Amino acid sequence: MRKSTIIKKENVLKLLQENNGVIKPTLQHLGYSRTQFYQWLKDDELFNQCYHATLEIVELNIVSKMAYRMKQENPIAFQQWLKHLVEKKKMS
Repeated sequence: MRKSTIIKKENVLKLLQENNGVIKPTLQHLGYSRTQFYQWLKDDELFNQCYHATLEIVELNIVSKMAYRMKQENPIAFQQWLKHLVEKKKMS
């Protein structure tokens, strides 16, 4: 794989994090097509794994921000939410 392609893929993953995992504005900003992006996902297993890991990071960041805001604005709701998560974890 060419070094320029590796750099392009790295740039996509970095910008995806900044764009909360939203593909369209990420690719538009970089000037890449969605066809090219989905071809990378299909053909490059490592890129595919990194993409899904990036989405997990984005999800964790969003949940973290939500939890922080909930704790600040409604501590009782935050406590109930945490209790729900603990119960859910016990059942799995």
